[in-house]
Amino acid sequence: MTAAADPDSERLISQMLVDDLSFLEDQAAAEAFQIAHMMASSKSVDEDEQQPIDMSHDLTLTTTEMDLLVALRSVADDSMEVADAAYAQSIYNESDAEITRDYQAALKVAAEERRTNLDHAFALRLEAVRDAGTDDTDIEMMKDADQVLGKAAVENIFAEDLNSKGKERGKGKNPGEEEAEDPTPPAPTSIDDLSNAALLQLDFDQSDQPRLLKCGICQEPFLQTKNPYNAAQTPNSSNRISFGQVFPCPGAHGYCIDCTTSYLRSKLEDGGSDRIVFPIRCPECSPLIWQMDDDTAASVLTPDLLEVWHHQKLLESIPKVF
Repeated sequence: MTAAADPDSERLISQMLVDDLSFLEDQAAAEAFQIAHMMASSKSVDEDEQQPIDMSHDLTLTTTEMDLLVALRSVADDSMEVADAAYAQSIYNESDAEITRDYQAALKVAAEERRTNLDHAFALRLEAVRDAGTDDTDIEMMKDADQVLGKAAVENIFAEDLNSKGKERGKGKNPGEEEAEDPTPPAPTSIDDLSNAALLQLDFDQSDQPRLLKCGICQEPFLQTKNPYNAAQTPNSSNRISFGQVFPCPGAHGYCIDCTTSYLRSKLEDGGSDRIVFPIRCPECSPLIWQMDDDTAASVLTPDLLEVWHHQKLLESIPKVF
């Protein structure tokens, strides 16, 4: 096994060598003391007064013993140095690998965001065509995003600087759509331009204007609605448009339906039968401040998970006798 493959083992071996060296040094000193004591005891007991034992020369190691100790010390130091170098190299390799993984994840997120922007612009354009009274299912070109949006708009979407996210976006604007030259009717440039029928179908509260918000977990934009689960089931909702809601917690934190469902699923399905799930808090709030209620859970959970929610809540409401 090489040092680079297992630096912890190398460090353990080096420490064992150092311990062995210390043991040999202590053993040599003990043997010298024992020899001096035996030599003193072998003297004549007939002397009136026994002279003090002089062990200054007895405790001195021979040249061979000194060479052996020096060699062992050198081997131990070299082994420790190699182990430290291997450990440092392993830390560097782990850091380099983590940077590579983060870079690949960032590229994946950027690609997904550009694809989401394209799907969002495509969905808004189809909605505009439908509001104009055209049946988009009878138009072959409506199946191609390049023909619907225009080549210039698609290129602008994929060429946009994602680092400027939040400066010009977040208001429902689609990148590159203003430069598109297309004979089809213009698509809405904000969520306020959507038809009332579409808002009703997506279960929006007409007293509150729907907004594009950023999810507090994945940091992706989502469309605020009262019931994200029902909104995602509507026929005119694209599978690339994320819906979400703002929790009625003091911090008014908002999350998309995917992150909220994953968060609740991890609470409901992980652990053993004796687990304590409730109360479930907002991911960014303390359970002492706000606890999720049944209405909030019902607006995002699937029927199967909602059944698990009520079942677990019923189990925890039963008094336990230990």
